[in-house]
Amino acid sequence: MGLGMRVLAEGVETREQAAWLREHGCDLAQGFLFSDALPGKETMGYLRAAAEGDRGGALRRS
Repeated sequence: MGLGMRVLAEGVETREQAAWLREHGCDLAQGFLFSDALPGKETMGYLRAAAEGDRGGALRRS
């Protein structure tokens, strides 16, 4: 049940934080653990790589 919403955590900087979030049902995360801030021109390349399987800021659930 629930509200049918996905949860995004911002500011994730360590693997421990990412693991805690994953264990507590967080769907997505972003922060310096996954990538430094990118200039606009580099963003598309990052997104392409993510679409090809390098999930970047997504927390993978088992």
